[in-house]
Amino acid sequence: MKLAYSTLGCPEWTLEEAIAAARENHIAALEIRGLAGEMDLLKIPALSPENMAETRAKLGDLAICTLGSSLKFDRSADREEMLCEGKKLVDLAAADGIPYIRIFGNDIFPDEDEAAAIAHLAGGVAALSSYAEGKNVMILLEVHGTINTLERLKGISDLVPSPAFGILWDIAHTDKKYKGNFRDFYLPLLPRIRHIHVKDHLRLENGTKLVGIGDGEIPIAAIVKSLLADGYDGFFSLEWEKKWHPDLAPLEEALPVYAKYMQEAAL
Repeated sequence: MKLAYSTLGCPEWTLEEAIAAARENHIAALEIRGLAGEMDLLKIPALSPENMAETRAKLGDLAICTLGSSLKFDRSADREEMLCEGKKLVDLAAADGIPYIRIFGNDIFPDEDEAAAIAHLAGGVAALSSYAEGKNVMILLEVHGTINTLERLKGISDLVPSPAFGILWDIAHTDKKYKGNFRDFYLPLLPRIRHIHVKDHLRLENGTKLVGIGDGEIPIAAIVKSLLADGYDGFFSLEWEKKWHPDLAPLEEALPVYAKYMQEAAL
């Protein structure tokens, strides 16, 4: 099993601090969503192609597995603006040897026609995926917002035949609907699932509350065992949303809990 973590939990850390935490907790890769206080991936010095040789030397046997962009392709976003930034990120990832770029759908709004909204989303995702073809970079659509059901993701996936398109499954965003029936969600999508975001929450009457790994109600261990048995060989990445939820414990406290839990879950 391959473990990673997102720097969303520590966007103020330097590259050196992020690397040290990964090594200390036997984590194999970093998912970059902010570094040294800079959230714009295109402005992070450690990711610039001219600095990448030095960055690789610091990483050693660690990898950067994903660039966690904020790009989205629902009607609330300017598609041309998203595509322009997305193409720059594809070029950056290709130059740096980073295989995945995370993007969002992100929502289908109550007043939208479902089929039209899915077609709109898929059009933007398809355009960026097409640009990524042949560059050893894949565009991963995150299960997020209201794009969190099998029907909606299958609808988008069917409209994006590009080999450079994949799915990032955030297990928290499907838990409210599928709970213990998670295989109903992921099995039809498994050929396109390339990356997993791991978090845990308590199910409340009105929403959810993020908690430490293993302290909530998401059946993480069962999901891990099931995915591994079904041949999933991508990363399981801790997305510790400390930046958005300051009440969470510091990442340096969460990482060892996560690493220990996940290793035991895989047994």
